[in-house]
Amino acid sequence: MRNFLNRPIVYKILALLFAVGLYFYVHDNNLGISRNSNENSQVANTMRSTSVPLQLEFDSDKYFVTGYPEKVNIDLDGPAAVVTVLLNNNNFKVFADLSSLGVGTHQVKLQQSGINNQITTKISPETITVNIQPRGAVTLPIQSSYNKASIAQGYNVGIPQLSPDTVSVTGPQSEIAKISRIEAHLNLSPNVKETVEQQVMLQALDANGNQVNVVLNPETTHVQLPVTLPSKEVNLKFNLKNPSDKLNYEVTSNTQKVKVFAPQTALDGLDEIDLSVDVSAIKDVTEQDLKIELPTGIMGVTPDTTHIKIKPTNKES
Repeated sequence: MRNFLNRPIVYKILALLFAVGLYFYVHDNNLGISRNSNENSQVANTMRSTSVPLQLEFDSDKYFVTGYPEKVNIDLDGPAAVVTVLLNNNNFKVFADLSSLGVGTHQVKLQQSGINNQITTKISPETITVNIQPRGAVTLPIQSSYNKASIAQGYNVGIPQLSPDTVSVTGPQSEIAKISRIEAHLNLSPNVKETVEQQVMLQALDANGNQVNVVLNPETTHVQLPVTLPSKEVNLKFNLKNPSDKLNYEVTSNTQKVKVFAPQTALDGLDEIDLSVDVSAIKDVTEQDLKIELPTGIMGVTPDTTHIKIKPTNKES
């Protein structure tokens, strides 16, 4: 036996068996640590907070509800993987059940649905105050308004054109009864001299100009406010310049009247426009276009040229 143990081959075999045993011992320990680490990772908790729309459950054909926030906050506390999936899918809701409540003011506790029972939740606020009223619906005309001082002096303002010119109003009957007008107010720059077009927000106002809490559909309207200069038609008068003492001149035009644009004070004293026709070089029948010069205070004229025919004839001696 002693001789057998003293053989080198025996030591080599024992060393090999010891090495193999040590390997499996270390491997099993590492595997256990890794398994425990993965398990701990899977069950690690997290807390996430998010803002979500608040949904109301009630008979919307019969009632109208006011006073509630559009969004609420909810804290989600649970396994990280479960919370992440819930937020990514976004398939849960926070709601207030008003289905058993009637007309009046109520405090209601908020609830949630669609959230895994592994997750604990906290909704903020926990309760809300709502006002439930009988639902009303009407269609009303829209009125435009603007600051008249913003229109340049001497300019005319036409009838505003609105599209659409009516609006559907829904809300509590008690609120609808307060409405004095639906207003589209134009925001004008100072000294406006041309037609204004704007997309304008609508407001439901009471007799004191305070906003009434109702829903308007649509919420805006397109307003065109015509701003123009006053105008009138006047005659053209042709005055000869540098005529020959030996010739008579006949001036005819295809334009008898023109329309001029100016503040009303300038138009009031204007009946005709004098045009100077230079005939110093005219010896035979001549046709030409003559630009219409604007008198002082006149802002525009249409047409701005006239076609004239000049026919000279000899004076009888």
